[in-house]
Amino acid sequence: MLKTDMIDKLNEQMNLELYSSLLYQQMSAWCSYHSFEGAAAFLRRHAQEEMTHMQRLFDYLTDTGSLPRINAIASPFAEYASLDELFRQTYEHEQLINAKK
Repeated sequence: MLKTDMIDKLNEQMNLELYSSLLYQQMSAWCSYHSFEGAAAFLRRHAQEEMTHMQRLFDYLTDTGSLPRINAIASPFAEYASLDELFRQTYEHEQLINAKK
């Protein structure tokens, strides 16, 4: 079994990955709504990738006899002034996530 501190950190990262997946899925919806289909497809793939990261952490916690804890997830931001703003937000979010790893 993992140490409590490690379990807490893995659960925190798992929840960040889940939020990231939802954020990119929401961004994809915005892109589709505004007919940016290439960007929408890119963000859908990115959302799936983040969900895969979340699932790996979930499985690792389970496999090591630890309890994965999915926290309440805030609704992702859904409105952007432009595609440029959306991708700036994507970049900033990735910087935040990578700083936590």
